[in-house]
Amino acid sequence: MNKKNEIKETDLWQLYDKGVNYNRAVNLYENTNKCFRFYNGNQWNELKSGGIEPVTYPIVETIVNHKVSTINQNEWAIHYSSDNFDNIENRDIFKQACDLLNKRVARVWEKDSMDYKIRKMSTDAAVVGEGIIYVDYDEENDNPINEILNNTDICYGNENSSDIQSQPYIILKLRRPVTQAREMAINDGISEEEAELIIGDQDYNEQAGDAAAREVNDMVTILIKLYKKDGTVHFEKATKYLTILEDEDTGLSLYPLAHMIWKEIKGYSRGVGEVEYTIPMQIEINKTLMRRCLIVKMFAYPKAVVNTKIIKNHKDADKV
Repeated sequence: MNKKNEIKETDLWQLYDKGVNYNRAVNLYENTNKCFRFYNGNQWNELKSGGIEPVTYPIVETIVNHKVSTINQNEWAIHYSSDNFDNIENRDIFKQACDLLNKRVARVWEKDSMDYKIRKMSTDAAVVGEGIIYVDYDEENDNPINEILNNTDICYGNENSSDIQSQPYIILKLRRPVTQAREMAINDGISEEEAELIIGDQDYNEQAGDAAAREVNDMVTILIKLYKKDGTVHFEKATKYLTILEDEDTGLSLYPLAHMIWKEIKGYSRGVGEVEYTIPMQIEINKTLMRRCLIVKMFAYPKAVVNTKIIKNHKDADKV
């Protein structure tokens, strides 16, 4: 293990940093936060209005919720069928196998709250352009783990293509408490001494949402690189200063990611949602409504005018 004064950033972190710089150049992080602010109703961010309480007439949330509800009005499911098998003699065996698989996947689907996660993923796609679910596997419980990622938690090897499976590599960012990250690293074969290199950081500026900058516990960023090699998906895992796993073969032929693009942009991997181009309209509606409220406040009701040079207790003018 390197001494502390010899610690260097891992190769995976440097590759991730390259993706972060690209995302900053296209203003991904600020656009994401801005879209979520407008969707959540925070549409006068950093406005200095004095004693005037700003008002809004929210259309962004209504548009997003309506369209998300439309595409999720029917429940989703995975269904196995034996109808596409040509072997008639073993059709009954295939049908029984498919029935067992359908029961199994229904239990997993319900246990992992997949209907909720699909709705949340599609909401993310409607707001910022893309929704992402990363599928890991819990070997102890023999169940898949479906984790929703933000668009700020992923870097693509080719940011000009929205085809996930054609990507040369994909880097996922997971934000975890330091104690949990060290435990995960030890379970992956890292010694307790090496695990001390997993230290807390302040790399939360690329998180989605303004509240993400306020963390309760000491947190650290874990990176997972997925790439295809010899027909299967391999992966690496590292933090900023420690490589946890290198060139592990998953045995999968496809990247374990579900990627939903709301509206595709030519030559861009991430697409665009409903919010970004609705923001200017929302701002004008709010400004117009605010102007009308100020006019009503200033001119709709009579106001008492007091000469303060003559009346000393002018603050008592409204008292009976």
